[in-house]
Amino acid sequence: HGKRKKEDTIEHIYPQSPNDIYWKNRFGHLKPSEKRQYLNSLGNLLLLNRSKNSKLQNYDFDKKKCLLNKDGKEIGYYNGSYSEIEVSKHKEWTPDEIKKRGLLMLQFMEERWKFSFDKYYLIIVNERSNHFIVLSL
Repeated sequence: HGKRKKEDTIEHIYPQSPNDIYWKNRFGHLKPSEKRQYLNSLGNLLLLNRSKNSKLQNYDFDKKKCLLNKDGKEIGYYNGSYSEIEVSKHKEWTPDEIKKRGLLMLQFMEERWKFSFDKYYLIIVNERSNHFIVLSL
């Protein structure tokens, strides 16, 4: 309960290698430092099992939502956890979507655990070292 399983990984919805034209059209205007902030911010992260994460890779958002595996099984976000389904309901995945989802997640934390952030923060996760970097919005 509440513990991350070994087979769970952190998915970057806006991917670490955003080579697809979908991502270039929506994030291409940003500076490299801004792209990194959106990439690693709380609103862009989703817990997935390792096999699903490796299959979704750097695809465009629509494909990540509805991908079929080689056996024709639906493995996209819409056929997953509550968080995956919630993300799959978005028509687009843009910097605005990332900000909105991040703020909703912070509000959920405040309500769930009965505490208050003085300001909202952009939370950056460094998966390799398990460090969190917190930046003011």
